[in-house]
Amino acid sequence: MGLLIDTHYHLYPSHRAGVAVRSLLANLDTIRRTGPGTENDTEDDLAAILLAIDATDPLAALLKNRDSLHREGITLESDSARGMLTCARDGITATLFPGRQFLSTERIEVIALGEMPAPAAAAPLSHILASIEDAGCVAVVPWSPGRWTGKRGRIVNDALAKRERGGVLLGEIALRPAFAPATRVHRGAGKRGAPFLYGTDPLPARGDERMGGRFATRFPELDVASCTPSAVREEAARGRAFAAGSRNGFFEGAWRYARHFAGRAFGA
Repeated sequence: MGLLIDTHYHLYPSHRAGVAVRSLLANLDTIRRTGPGTENDTEDDLAAILLAIDATDPLAALLKNRDSLHREGITLESDSARGMLTCARDGITATLFPGRQFLSTERIEVIALGEMPAPAAAAPLSHILASIEDAGCVAVVPWSPGRWTGKRGRIVNDALAKRERGGVLLGEIALRPAFAPATRVHRGAGKRGAPFLYGTDPLPARGDERMGGRFATRFPELDVASCTPSAVREEAARGRAFAAGSRNGFFEGAWRYARHFAGRAFGA
């Protein structure tokens, strides 16, 4: 038994909820059965961390679509005590845990593992990291284009240097090709042994909801019942968090970005 979890998952208003959930279940199950990175352990629990980006609760929004999803063969069960949602279809089950994404005043993305309210205003990276810690959540700084290099790369490295190993996790996403050169943050992480999590990061473009679950983190010693933000941090700090699934190739990643920016240009 282990846990296979997409630690960077979004559902945007432009996404079709049924397509998103079906894709998440199918993609995670494919990784579970065929690897790479899972040892083909078909007993792994499946999960994702569904990130809020504004005042809207994406788990509650998904529950509002319960009837329409049921017509597509998808069942939803809410566990209000743990703030999580279980979705199932065709015998495949995955658990959605809450999280939140922030954007600092330096334009650096930060993820909180766990429930947090929407911020009143943007804040510097150091303040966001402190607020996440104060809330009892776990902070993850994910890679995104241009945000781990130059001045912003120095800011991220400084934040890591001021915290003990595992105090802040780093995130790799499917959009960063395996052949991409190491950034300033990657080099700093290598020196400090900073742990990584892995996730897909679906973009807001319609159609990108099919990406959920393609790239994930495998925790051999966790399952859904034992998955808490602190347990994720502890397992990652112990070197027991492994990449599973596959990143986008050059052309697939380029297509995802092109579709995303085309949608923004036309107001989609």
